Amino acid sequence: MESQTPESRVKVGLGLVFFSSLLFAGGNLFVKQATEEVSPFVVAFWRGAVGLVMVLLLSRFKIGKLLGTNRLLLLLRGVGGTLALILFFSSIMHTSLSNAVGLFNTYPLFTTIIGVLFFKEPWRKVYILALLCSLGGVLLIVRPELGFVGTGEVLGLTSVFFVGWVINLVRYLRKTDSVYAIIFYFTLTTSIVTFLPAWKAGITGSTHLWLQLFAVGFLTTLAQLFMTAGYTYCTAAGGSIVSLLGLPLTFLLSNSVLGEKLSFLLLAGGSLIFLSGYLIAFSKRTSASRKRSGPARGGG
Repeated sequence: MESQTPESRVKVGLGLVFFSSLLFAGGNLFVKQATEEVSPFVVAFWRGAVGLVMVLLLSRFKIGKLLGTNRLLLLLRGVGGTLALILFFSSIMHTSLSNAVGLFNTYPLFTTIIGVLFFKEPWRKVYILALLCSLGGVLLIVRPELGFVGTGEVLGLTSVFFVGWVINLVRYLRKTDSVYAIIFYFTLTTSIVTFLPAWKAGITGSTHLWLQLFAVGFLTTLAQLFMTAGYTYCTAAGGSIVSLLGLPLTFLLSNSVLGEKLSFLLLAGGSLIFLSGYLIAFSKRTSASRKRSGPARGGG
């Protein structure tokens, strides 16, 4: 990478982020298939256990480094990530994959609001428009005018609240701790918290089910690592915009593989949520460009 130009590094970074979106979409597809046979706690346990083994192997079992520096925040990130994961997988079980992932993609807005309120992130006027787009998208997907809001939709939106906290914690932790340490605490916490519920639920499925569960852990952990590597070479804003492509990819997979119908309201809601995430990411990219170039007029 050192011999490449900055432009080439950015392209590589964006490519890695895009590839991670493909892996996440594939992983979520296996989650949907697996939760039709077993509890979301079982799927979450496999996600944590397989990810934990992968992190230990990649870090060459250097436990001292994996324990990290800011251990309290690392633990909080692990707990928050575990809660978000369980809620998200439960959401996928109780509603369509398209609905669950569509609502999950409101996370840039939740992340931004929590960052502004609790992490001293700057407020930008465009966030108001992003908020309106996101709320419109949620309403089109949830459709409360039908007289009820589904369990899966409620679980999905609740999971995104925790995701917003997790992403802000990760941003802070990256100043003191490695990516491996952050993922280690998350996968370890997930494995511990979900072990007993998964054990009680039991696994009485076929070899095909076991392969699906392994695929969930392997693909999503690999996606997490690729995305982290990608953000090393491209801006957070640029990577965020590319990662939003995971939403249409999921719509495509859910329709072609699972046979889920893509209604006009779902597509319209997903488009508004996509636009909300784009507005947030683009505003940050514009702000970063202004800081690099300096004032357009005047100044010294």
